[in-house]
Amino acid sequence: VKEIVECLAEQCTTFQIDDLNELEMVRRHTNAKLLVLGYVEPSAIDTLVTLGGIPTIVDYSQALAFNEHCRRLGLTLTAHVAIDLYFGRE
Repeated sequence: VKEIVECLAEQCTTFQIDDLNELEMVRRHTNAKLLVLGYVEPSAIDTLVTLGGIPTIVDYSQALAFNEHCRRLGLTLTAHVAIDLYFGRE
């Protein structure tokens, strides 16, 4: 991971990663934005916020949980909101 991140760090402003394990690994080697595409349990919000990850919000209950947690901490959280309109699918 270190070699990949260091090689791409000058060309990338944001890395897309899958989960909190990858967030921890990649964060050790860059201060770039880290977009977590995998689901983050509300119980793991502290870890996500501490490591500066950008969560992908997939449903309303997750959005409420993140919002409440960040409100208690006095934080504003940047998030990616996944919207699937099911175009072309039955």
